[in-house]
Amino acid sequence: MNRRSSSKTRFARGRLAGAWRGLPVTVRRGAVGLAVAFAISIALLWLAYIKAGDYFSTHTSIVKAIDTQPWSLSGTRVFAFLDALASGLLAFAMLGAFTFLASLRKPEEDAIEDRIAYLYSARLDESQATKRYLTKQLMLLGATIRDAQSLYQFLEVDAQGQAVRVNVRISMTIVNMMKRDTYKQDMPVRVTLDPVPGHEDSMGAMLRVETTPCHVDGHFDGRTVHLDQSSPLTHKEGKHAYRGKVDLTIPPHGELRYEYEYEGWVKAEDIFWTGVNRVAEVLTVRVVNLTNRSLEISPNPDPKRPQFINIDSTHVLEPSSGDDIYVAREVHPSCPVTFSTKL
Repeated sequence: MNRRSSSKTRFARGRLAGAWRGLPVTVRRGAVGLAVAFAISIALLWLAYIKAGDYFSTHTSIVKAIDTQPWSLSGTRVFAFLDALASGLLAFAMLGAFTFLASLRKPEEDAIEDRIAYLYSARLDESQATKRYLTKQLMLLGATIRDAQSLYQFLEVDAQGQAVRVNVRISMTIVNMMKRDTYKQDMPVRVTLDPVPGHEDSMGAMLRVETTPCHVDGHFDGRTVHLDQSSPLTHKEGKHAYRGKVDLTIPPHGELRYEYEYEGWVKAEDIFWTGVNRVAEVLTVRVVNLTNRSLEISPNPDPKRPQFINIDSTHVLEPSSGDDIYVAREVHPSCPVTFSTKL
């Protein structure tokens, strides 16, 4: 009987230990903290009770109603202590329960800095590099593009018929998906054109960069101009490019309309790449032909990038006509849309 009882006891202890180890780390850590705080509180309360009794027995006659010896134990004194202890335990239990629940709060209830600490709480060493990287990734995922449009307007063909001037307008509505955090980012603005013979001195220019916040009532107003005047594309590493940045600030659940426009010369037969700098729900690519020649838009025959979205059909645009050549959904920043053109 004794062996069987001890075996059952060991089995029960083993199950309890296994159940304890199976609890989440935060639950075990919180339970241990509550137990330690509970024990320390009882010890401090007992010491304070005894000291108070010693003080009152020396200076007043109040303690005589309980006992004349401050350090003696009696049923009356123990009952009085337990009565005071029960009152304190109720307040302690409520405070401890709320503190414990607060320690188990979900990451979305925290600020973005707390989310970083939550996600990396298992790290042994603090790393500022990983913290900066995670902050950047969280901010990238903190906003999404509801809709974006890349509008290509082919304006005129040069005298030799080997190049065409193109106006490009990129517009998108960026939505802050975070409930409590303001979305902030120094978003780069980059445009690159390959050199075209005969137009190296005036390849093109960035015309405007603008942002417009969306107000509570749903309309866009209060446009901010980020480019005071047009900026020519500069020659860099064999290409003509513009490099800038825009300081984006979007309040929680807010929206921002972001637009930029540029013009430049491209080859009569050329390849285009367009994309987004964060996940977009919809990206529409539209081409308008304002030249006096027919414009053929077709899938890129030989895309050089490892990831891309190629348009799936050929479009022929007559002069003064336009069409949506492709509508892409759930576009990732690393997957640009590509197509080729021929005049």
